[in-house]
Amino acid sequence: YRRRLVKELDDIIAKIYDTLSSTSYLLVFSDHGMVKVKGQIDIFSKIKRIGRLGKDFLVFLDSIMARFWMFDDNLVEQIIKILENESNGQYFCCNEAKLRPFLGDLAFICDPGYVVFPNYYDQIPPKAMHGYHVNLVDSPLNGMFFAYNLPTARIPSSMCDLAYILREVIESL
Repeated sequence: YRRRLVKELDDIIAKIYDTLSSTSYLLVFSDHGMVKVKGQIDIFSKIKRIGRLGKDFLVFLDSIMARFWMFDDNLVEQIIKILENESNGQYFCCNEAKLRPFLGDLAFICDPGYVVFPNYYDQIPPKAMHGYHVNLVDSPLNGMFFAYNLPTARIPSSMCDLAYILREVIESL
């Protein structure tokens, strides 16, 4: 199903490209790229015996992150120790109060190519994943950009700031 959708999109872009004159412009971009999954991180099995899930802490497991909201400060160090021992990702503490509702008090993010599994979204492990850390410079993770017939436009190595890139392209026309 997904391959068919990608092929349809590819065909649409090809048809548009074929109709362009030499003075036409074509920009194609997306918000992220994809990375083949090479491993899984089972956060749940590592934390399920620590405290009382739902009373001492909450955890939300998505495809590339585990977010923790702590109600018992005595468990924070235990969970940090578990996350520190995971070599295919990194943990961080959320120090900004306005972000805590979204990120939790403590969070773990996978390295590119790794996913949290099991998680609350996927019933089977995904074969490819997106959405990794946006500060990975020169990475296909942050987006894709294709330009046709833009003589002075600098092709960006990262798509972290799309507004800046589009402004630069428009100014180059």
